[in-house]
Amino acid sequence: MWFLGYPDQALARVSEALALARDLRHPYTIAFAHYMTSVVHLLRGEADLAFENAEKSFEVSREQRFSLYAILSRISRGRAVGDLGRIEEARGEIARGLDEARQNNVGFMLPMMESWLAEMHAKAGENEYALWIVEQTLTNLDDVTGRSWESELHRQKAQLLLALDPSSISDAESCLKKSIDVACGQSAKSLELRASTDLAELWRKQGRLEAARALLEPICRWFDEGAETADLRRARDAQAAAL
Repeated sequence: MWFLGYPDQALARVSEALALARDLRHPYTIAFAHYMTSVVHLLRGEADLAFENAEKSFEVSREQRFSLYAILSRISRGRAVGDLGRIEEARGEIARGLDEARQNNVGFMLPMMESWLAEMHAKAGENEYALWIVEQTLTNLDDVTGRSWESELHRQKAQLLLALDPSSISDAESCLKKSIDVACGQSAKSLELRASTDLAELWRKQGRLEAARALLEPICRWFDEGAETADLRRARDAQAAAL
């Protein structure tokens, strides 16, 4: 639901699943529900709640020896820790989780998690290595769950190109347009919003205010929920800056 542009409905669905799992007192379902809830909170930009749910999933999974959700919740916990500012800890947690995932042939949403690792390296100032991770991940995309994160990888590549060379505007713009095209092809409104916001910001800095407004206005108008999520707040700020 989040990918399709319904962040509030996504949260409602996982909250219902978590409540049902608790009522059933079924440990595996509880571990799964807490993990999925952590991911939705991460996508909404709610790091505190993401960490809380990832930690609960990890605890249940370790106690019950649910290796899959022990691995996945370690990674989502690592991303939450990074969003809370503990970058070194985040890199270690995500990298360890990814190693465990590969050793256990866990491929579910691996490109998303690899992009999280790249983001932590970028936050630490290691932009060249972060770009290498993103490019390798794009090269190796080969399944449906991986393709669902393709748009975000192109957006991330644009950010890293600009971080490494602020004059690489043309290449970054191409990446962002590719990100938007992929998102539109998948009806992934939330990812389209992210890429459109980045491209509008790039155009605004070039003085192309009318183009920035024209890009953001329809995608922002499309959303009728999630007004307080990080992505929509950022998009509205970009709109205001382009006036």
